Amino acid sequence: MSEIKKCEECGADSEYRVEGSTEGFFCTQCDWALVTTRISEIAQDVTKYKMYLLSADTGNKEQVKALSEFANLNFLQARKLTEKERALIFEGEALEVDKARSVFNQLSIEYEIEPKFPY
Repeated sequence: MSEIKKCEECGADSEYRVEGSTEGFFCTQCDWALVTTRISEIAQDVTKYKMYLLSADTGNKEQVKALSEFANLNFLQARKLTEKERALIFEGEALEVDKARSVFNQLSIEYEIEPKFPY
C-alpha cells in the first residue's frame, strides 16, 4: 500500500502514513488526504487478562502509587499488596494491561500476566 499516489487537489506526490487510528495517503504539499480508520489488533482484543504482582519495593513511593492506581486501592492498601505473594493487581482488557505494563516496566515492578499477553 506504499505506492505513490498523486494528490487529487494539487497534483503533488502523497505519502502513505499511519497516524493513530487513521491510515492513508497524505499530500506532501497541501491538506488533501485519502484516509480510513485503522483499529489496531490490541484495541480489538477483548480477552480478560489478569495481572499479578511478583515483586515491588514497599518503600518505593512511586511503585506503591502506581500499584494503587491500577489496583484501585488507597496508598496503604497498595503498600500491603506489595507484601503478599503473587497478589492480583487487576483484571482488564489488553489496552489497560498494556498501559499498566508500560508503567510497571518503567518503575521496575515485576508482574505476571495471564493468559499469555501476545503484545
